[in-house]
Amino acid sequence: MANATTAFGFRPVKEPDPSSILTFVAVSGTANLFVGDAVVPGGTGSATYGFADVVRAAAGDTNVIGVVVGFEPLSPDSLTSKYGATGAARLVKVVPCSPHTEFEVQANASMAITDLGTRYDLVATGGDTTDGFSRMALDVASAATTGKTLWAQRFINRPDNEYPGVTGIKVGVYFLESIWLNGPGV
Repeated sequence: MANATTAFGFRPVKEPDPSSILTFVAVSGTANLFVGDAVVPGGTGSATYGFADVVRAAAGDTNVIGVVVGFEPLSPDSLTSKYGATGAARLVKVVPCSPHTEFEVQANASMAITDLGTRYDLVATGGDTTDGFSRMALDVASAATTGKTLWAQRFINRPDNEYPGVTGIKVGVYFLESIWLNGPGV
């Protein structure tokens, strides 16, 4: 079966413990936020909502907090919104990228079995405002042995994931460069 080639951002491989999901507010970002986006500290907070701010991660960010898994509406006007629009305050639900949390992500090019165990950056492609999902992906061309955000541990073993050597491969990754491991103040 051919792999689907539409990126979806990052997904926790196992259902996260609800008590581990963190809440942030998106108020200062210059890009929309989507389910599956990796996020970093935004540098501000919100006195109105009492939460720290998060923004969309970029390739090479070393202080990733986690991955967006949903949004909480702040008013009845935002009940149908599937993503966090730029400039609109939204409560953001985030699964932390702790050292023990594996995420599934699609590679942006084909990979060989020998590419596993290598480090990569993410590709911060914009998400889809229709379905609300991220289009972030693993950047195969960024492979290196040090200094990258992600570590590719395995190919996801599922009937809809043909591997290796094909486009659209889903990979199990861990965040090596996160606020929990080596971010500011650590």
